Amino acid sequence: MSSYGVLVTNNHAVPASWDVGAQAERLRFSTLLPGGGSTASWILRRPLSPIPNFLGFNYDVKITARGKVLWRGRMEDFIAHRSVAGTYWSVTAYGYGVNLDDRLYTTQNVQNTQTSQIVADAITNLTEDIAATSITATGFTIANNTAVNLTLLKAAQVVNWAKDFGDATNQQQIWYVYPDDDGTVRFTFKPRPATPDLYAVSDDFEVIEFGVVSRSLANRVVVQYNAGASFVTVDDTTLQGSGPGGWNLVRTLFIVKPEITQAVDATQVGNALLALVSKARLSATSIRLKPSAALVNGNGQRVRLDEVRAGMLVRLTDVDPAEGALTNLSYNNSFLIAGTDYDEDTASLNITPERQDEKSERALARAIAFAEGRRQP
Repeated sequence: MSSYGVLVTNNHAVPASWDVGAQAERLRFSTLLPGGGSTASWILRRPLSPIPNFLGFNYDVKITARGKVLWRGRMEDFIAHRSVAGTYWSVTAYGYGVNLDDRLYTTQNVQNTQTSQIVADAITNLTEDIAATSITATGFTIANNTAVNLTLLKAAQVVNWAKDFGDATNQQQIWYVYPDDDGTVRFTFKPRPATPDLYAVSDDFEVIEFGVVSRSLANRVVVQYNAGASFVTVDDTTLQGSGPGGWNLVRTLFIVKPEITQAVDATQVGNALLALVSKARLSATSIRLKPSAALVNGNGQRVRLDEVRAGMLVRLTDVDPAEGALTNLSYNNSFLIAGTDYDEDTASLNITPERQDEKSERALARAIAFAEGRRQP
């Protein structure tokens, strides 16, 4: 039986709620970037018939502990099982970030509109379950020369389209949907964090592999736009030069933005992406935290494993960043969390860090793609 509250509320005109935490087994919940709350799952040892009245599509699910809502989403799947292992129901809920995949614009002209406003409009017009927003107000304004029509795009696609422009200082944008402590469903769109949310030492991990992996790096970005008729190129000439300040090669990232028509917009996309892919960051390919891990926030307060979320920046305090001549190739001692999976039964947290795909199997896939003439950074 779970020690967490698992509060289910139906979607009827007069709602009813049930806390099934006392019946739930094998509870686990996860987060993902972009998106926020990913999945929550548990099993219920109940007869297969009748279907319990607290199981239903789009029923609200809150996972609670210590007087706060840790995870919130909507019920999607409930499957009956009968086998030698017994009779039970398996239940899966998805975080409310999935709301951004429900509806789409037929068309939306975003000419002369700030990217942060484009995001805000998509949330307002295309989502129903998001009650609050925290959106960065320093986005880039799309040129006012001609119409820029976003056609047949869902809200998640619109947000991802807008985030490629970065903000006014070319910072990468991230987004997620999480509940506030009181359960309010909140959409956040903001620059990638520069100040760590969590501090740890490498001894906090049962398993960890980390280092610099160069396959995601580029010092030139080419942006194709205007329905494929035009392109712009942006370069980091310092990194293209000789070491120690450069890589002594040109490495290109290619992206297509067919909806935009103006070079100024395409150049902004190029500069924002170049700021991201020209910096080597810590690539942590395998992480499993010890149940006793002492993660702390910036105030030195311990953070429970079940409160760690995708989108947080983690700094390893016992790993020194590179200095001096390697600054432009900087070995960073921090990584952004791209995903988490908390398992109540083992009280364990698995972390999916950014650039976790830079493993041997990914390298092999890239090598095959290169041999076939289809390689991209």
